[in-house]
Amino acid sequence: MNYGGIIGVAASRNARFSAFTECLANLDRPDGWEVMIKTGIEIGINRRNIVTRALEDDYEWVFFVDDDMVFPSNHLLKLLAHDLPVVASLYLNRTPPYGVMAYNSSEVINGLRMWKPVTLAGAPATGVAQIVAAGTAGMLVHTNVFKKIEYGTWFEHPNSTDDLAFSQRVIEAMFPIHLDLDARMGHISLHEVWPVYNEEWYVGLQLSETECLNVRLAP
Repeated sequence: MNYGGIIGVAASRNARFSAFTECLANLDRPDGWEVMIKTGIEIGINRRNIVTRALEDDYEWVFFVDDDMVFPSNHLLKLLAHDLPVVASLYLNRTPPYGVMAYNSSEVINGLRMWKPVTLAGAPATGVAQIVAAGTAGMLVHTNVFKKIEYGTWFEHPNSTDDLAFSQRVIEAMFPIHLDLDARMGHISLHEVWPVYNEEWYVGLQLSETECLNVRLAP
């Protein structure tokens, strides 16, 4: 096995944000890791192509990151330190009400699976929590997980998103999904949207390099 990994960027066809490019260039990674960028309209297909390459070259890990995210240089090393099969980063939806892009339960209503987002109200500042689904824009996955899912179907999503469909397949393959509360990412919109902890959790709107507006989380 190649004990390195792929940093897989599933990007839109038009490059979106220079802030992401700077974060990617500064990302610390162990020896044996490479960056692979796949562009196209369908993000799920881009992710599938990244996984196919990782399996063909016998890599141990895939770290998915999207081109509308920002993150510190030690982000990947922080996720790798857990040595868990699937670890998701903590980030928020970039549009109001800025919900957490992670989920702790789901139920089927009228034939459609509905997902209940994780709430940060009362949550600690750090730690790892087991969840049932998460956004893949900042998710570290061991390649053994992909091998236990039917080849090529990882991100097929006829009635869902590619992220949630993948998470559901991970759970069905009997792998746990964990969320690292300390591995925080910003989600770029007109400004960067960050999860911020200052005695309690806030939505942090990074308006400029020096100005950040903290907004209380919706109950």
